Amino acid sequence: GDPIALSDNKEQTPQEYEDELLANIPGLAAVLLEKSEDVEDIRTQATQCAVALPIKSPVYGTLMGVLNNEKGAFGASLVEHLCVYLQQALSELPGSQLTVRLLLRFLAELTNTRVVDPTSFVALLTRFLPQPEPAPGSELVLSLALETVPWVGRTLS
Repeated sequence: GDPIALSDNKEQTPQEYEDELLANIPGLAAVLLEKSEDVEDIRTQATQCAVALPIKSPVYGTLMGVLNNEKGAFGASLVEHLCVYLQQALSELPGSQLTVRLLLRFLAELTNTRVVDPTSFVALLTRFLPQPEPAPGSELVLSLALETVPWVGRTLS
């Protein structure tokens, strides 16, 4: 026969896929908390995943929201880690433009899941507004910040 067998299951609609994924996130969070030696491992892996697979940022953001609900200090630790990583990426512009963009998107997703307070996220974005004495590359940073707004627009409205 054929080397590749097709599944008998019908294709899932995007809504069915999303519903199944959302139903499995609490179980995944429980396994992560049970199996992980340290929440530092989780936050590092989540950050790396958000940068390496940005299309899944909403999933990672939701998972981090569930973990934050289970272990309250986790969210603060994650955001602190992301801010350090973001500051490092900002210092390496323009070469790290994609990393900055993806970190800001992940922070936007964390705002959507209430890990990051919406007011704090807006305060972060306003830090990128032009200053009286613009720094080199400030237009790029402003552009990256503005590109993030659609990712969090509904939450901020």
